Amino acid sequence: MMQDVTFPNIFTYNTMINACCKDGSLLEAELYFAHLSRAGLNPDTFTFNSLISGYYKVKDSHGGSRVLVSMLRMGCSRDEFSYTILIQGLCESRRLDEPFELLGYAKKRVCYNVLVDGFCKGGMIDVAFQTMESMDRNGCHPYT
Repeated sequence: MMQDVTFPNIFTYNTMINACCKDGSLLEAELYFAHLSRAGLNPDTFTFNSLISGYYKVKDSHGGSRVLVSMLRMGCSRDEFSYTILIQGLCESRRLDEPFELLGYAKKRVCYNVLVDGFCKGGMIDVAFQTMESMDRNGCHPYT
């Protein structure tokens, strides 16, 4: 009978953490994150992206930054989705000077588009146009 018992794996924990984050239940997501670590599992990029996105969703940019620091400290690499979440979160938090630092790492069109959108929503139209020109210079052409 005990042979049939299965234990949660990283995919199980990621599903629960992501669902909690989408629901805005960050305390629950953090509890699952703690359980994941106690189970001897290592969080992956998806785990951290879910948490960062969840914190930005509830307008807690400091929580998102804290998770990012943990991600780096634990040696987990960021992907394009990580950068897009960070850029969008910083723009929505009106921390419009910080996303430029991330563009050196994120050269994909979607990251630039999120940044241009954030500048436009923040009333920084001139900076949005400068960013679009930078896209072109870096060989990352806007959608046509």
